Amino acid sequence: MRRLDPKTQASLWVEVSPRRCFQQQNRFQETALLCFACWKLYPPPSWQELTREMRQFESIFVLQKERSQTVRAWVFTMEEELDFAGHPVLGAAAALHEETMAGIRKVSWTFELNKKSFPVQTIRQESHYRAEMDQGVCIFALLFPLRKASHFSKH
Repeated sequence: MRRLDPKTQASLWVEVSPRRCFQQQNRFQETALLCFACWKLYPPPSWQELTREMRQFESIFVLQKERSQTVRAWVFTMEEELDFAGHPVLGAAAALHEETMAGIRKVSWTFELNKKSFPVQTIRQESHYRAEMDQGVCIFALLFPLRKASHFSKH
């Protein structure tokens, strides 16, 4: 489902595709992701407010560069902006595939986040999209000191 916000002219995808990604008995166990397609750059504080107002753990805001598969993306939690988050990127890629290239079976994207760019590929299958990415080498910003880790080990 897609809605156009008259104030911001931003498109809001409530579901990643018209079909449910996860078929479960309890609807509250489904994974929720809000993907906002932006045509103008709005200040990130307003995106933070939207994420809080929607009570989402993560929201992704995407700006697809004209006539390309290059996407600038920003990911927010209720508390902060993230430099990287895999699940929102995969969901956004599937939503973009559905919204902008539904007639094409396989699409290769380049997602640009705050500190890195990386390839994402989506493949339309019968009832869903398959999305995969290569995020590159994982870099840990802070390592847990070994002396503190020993506290958690069994003696």
